[in-house]
Amino acid sequence: MEEQQNNTVNDLLESITSFGSTLFPMLYFYARHKNLITEYTENKYIYDIKQFNNENIQLNSEDIVSLYNSAATTIYMKMTSAAKKNPSWMWSLNNTVSSIMERYKVRLPQVKGALYTNKRGEVSYTPILDQGDPNNFENILECLRLLYENDIIVYNYNLGIRDIDINTGNYNSIRGSEINAKDHSIHKPIVGQFVLNNNNIKPAYGRTFTGTDMKVLVSLGNTVTPIKNMTTFTWSVHRGKGVGRPVGRPGSLGRSKGPRTIAGTMIFAVTDHEPLLDIIPSTAPTRRLDRTGWNQKGYRSVIMPDDLPPFDITVVMGNEYGAYAILTVYGIEIIDYGGQYNVDNLMNEHVYQYTAAGMDPIVEAYPDENGFIDPYGVLQGGYSEMWFRREAAMHGLLYSDLEQAYFDHLYSIYNNMCNNKNNTKRTKNKRTRQF
Repeated sequence: MEEQQNNTVNDLLESITSFGSTLFPMLYFYARHKNLITEYTENKYIYDIKQFNNENIQLNSEDIVSLYNSAATTIYMKMTSAAKKNPSWMWSLNNTVSSIMERYKVRLPQVKGALYTNKRGEVSYTPILDQGDPNNFENILECLRLLYENDIIVYNYNLGIRDIDINTGNYNSIRGSEINAKDHSIHKPIVGQFVLNNNNIKPAYGRTFTGTDMKVLVSLGNTVTPIKNMTTFTWSVHRGKGVGRPVGRPGSLGRSKGPRTIAGTMIFAVTDHEPLLDIIPSTAPTRRLDRTGWNQKGYRSVIMPDDLPPFDITVVMGNEYGAYAILTVYGIEIIDYGGQYNVDNLMNEHVYQYTAAGMDPIVEAYPDENGFIDPYGVLQGGYSEMWFRREAAMHGLLYSDLEQAYFDHLYSIYNNMCNNKNNTKRTKNKRTRQF
């Protein structure tokens, strides 16, 4: 009987040659290996693994669950090894699961004491996905486990990525056999597979915004200023791409990506002063005696708009249906500005044209535990990830291959500064006690 059981386990090991495109059996082997299946979820896992076996593996055994349990550790270790061998597959899986979590994390329960941390010491109710974390594959499977056990996704959920070989980590061949060098040399067409996008694309109803739904925040240094009289804000992104044309072919082989340029226009209603001067902090050394007019205050912030240091603009949107979004442009500098006074117009305007160092596309936002949208963390003591985003934008690294490495560098500097401050405080306290 024992020999027959071992042969059946070996049959299972030989049957599972790839994984990655669907939730099971990948999640089952992870949960069973980590002993995460509780008495409350046992029946759910057992029913679904039997369904998976009947639809895919089709092994016959009196106790199919014991068979899968016996092979769980071996197969999970193989999956972990294969994932490490294929970074591009890990990148695709990370992005896919991150997108799923962004959509559904509001439906996950926030259990007191059930917290996850990453290598930077950040804490969250859900696992923090980070490509630089050596345990990121485990974190991804933990996210999928939370979604599965809370009935948000099902056992045969299609993740929309290609399978990889469980032994080598290579992508499974699309045609069923590897494309050899001869096929490439004669430009033989490769037959591919189309898959339906399984992203939960929400309808646009209730998630659109008008100008009256938007608030504009400007940050200059560490000072955040709400802007009241902006009537129009536009942006445009241009990136030149060169075409590679080989000799003997009419078509191009590819395009090289050139530098990215971000620019746009800000329009303000004409008031009794330059509107952008409102963003200057009250402590800035630009306050001087005003000799240009009958100013009763005597001193005020007087500076030409094109002399302003680089600043950021964040557009916060929220409508009556409870939908929120944020758009941020970093490192704005004024290059042209002007205005008009016209007897035929009901409202006159100031117009500023700018260039920017970087931007984040419009993204869906969620209120914090107090119901506020606070991208700069002003209500939370002033700490915000905007500092790190701004630094990366000013160095031209946003959405590049070096972005994550630069963020890690900034985090290490920030943590060292915090540690040095704490050490300095301890030293001062010791000296005070000695006296």
